[in-house]
Amino acid sequence: MGTIWEFAEVPFIRDGCTRCMSDCYRDSSVYLALAVALGDAVGYLRRGRIASAAKRLASEPARASAAALWRERRTLRGHAPTGAGRDAG
Repeated sequence: MGTIWEFAEVPFIRDGCTRCMSDCYRDSSVYLALAVALGDAVGYLRRGRIASAAKRLASEPARASAAALWRERRTLRGHAPTGAGRDAG
């Protein structure tokens, strides 16, 4: 589809395929589980609940997310430009 900065100019392909949308939702949920666990862990640490923070980070979804991110690190690096140096307007 292109980068986020090119999205408005990318022509739509109207062939009825929804694979990219399905992959996007499935993959993002896997990849985001670690970020959610990190946020939860920070919240626990702020309340002094160290064991709960550690348990959350060691949870199966967090571990699966970390493993998925590690396996796909080269692909994700190539598909996720940071936009550094781009003008917002």
